[in-house]
Parts: sequence; structure tokens; C-alpha cells
Amino acid sequence: MKSNGFVYVASLKTAFYEAALHSAQSLLDFYPEAKITLFTHESWVCDDAREIFDQIITDGVPNHHR
Repeated sequence: MKSNGFVYVASLKTAFYEAALHSAQSLLDFYPEAKITLFTHESWVCDDAREIFDQIITDGVPNHHR
């Protein structure tokens, strides 16, 4: 079983979330079989994100600069 993939983390500012969406979409344009997980806040998750990311994790994601 392969366990390789990509992890995006978007917290603190919505600009990071928007950048993650654009970056992940760009990654998929060149590597369509990429598996991508996003860690972010539930209130920020939009329908586009659900189509781009294979997994979105919102439980326990801190709203902090670290």
C-alpha cells in the first residue's frame, strides 16, 4: 500500500485557505492522480475544496500562527 501524498495546512487567515485551494488545483493540473489532504477550519470549507482535496480534516485544527 502506498502512503505518499500531499498535506496542506490552512489556518489563522483565510488568505492561507484560498492559497491552498489554488495551489492544490495547480498541483492536480499537472499531477491528476495526486492525493491531497487539507487541515483547516470547518467554517472555511467550501464546495470547491470538497472537489479538490481527497480528505479535509477540521477536528482539532488550532487557529494559531504555529
